[in-house]
Amino acid sequence: MNSRLRTSVSVVAVAVGVVTGSVVVPQHAAAKGAETVAISGVGVGRIVLDGRTDDAMWQIAELTLFHEVVFEGVDPDGGRVAMRAARPNTGELGPRLGLAWDMHHTAGAPGVDVPLRQVLYPYAAGGPVLRTPPGQEVDGAPVDGGWHRADPELGEVLTELGVPDVEQLVARQAGRHTRMPSAR
Repeated sequence: MNSRLRTSVSVVAVAVGVVTGSVVVPQHAAAKGAETVAISGVGVGRIVLDGRTDDAMWQIAELTLFHEVVFEGVDPDGGRVAMRAARPNTGELGPRLGLAWDMHHTAGAPGVDVPLRQVLYPYAAGGPVLRTPPGQEVDGAPVDGGWHRADPELGEVLTELGVPDVEQLVARQAGRHTRMPSAR
């Protein structure tokens, strides 16, 4: 098939998709190589989201600015430019969760993938804060560690996934489990 015919077929396919409301956009472009994310922490356990089946993974990638932090901001000299926020005071952070993104492009022993790790403070004063520890690589390029604010809507997505509210999470992380009084 020549290129003009291929272009025409593509345009028609997109037009049909728009009319029928069934345009399919590959979701993998949203997080460039991330296949899964594991959310973990005391009081949460481990929640694993697979990008092939869980829209929530892509929502988390968007709301934590994953793409911008990991892949964008490359300066002309090949380094990475961090999109940093000021480090919040420790007392303003609240409970923390770990994010481990399975990238299949991170540095490790030959043939061994190492997840890209981030620390999320979903209930920090002023909205969720994310820290990307320094010294990590994705696809051979260093990821510049730093702090940044995530979108406040992230809390809603985490709640839908079963992450406890701030009071419950603080109590669980402090080792105090809240119990309902028994009816006697």
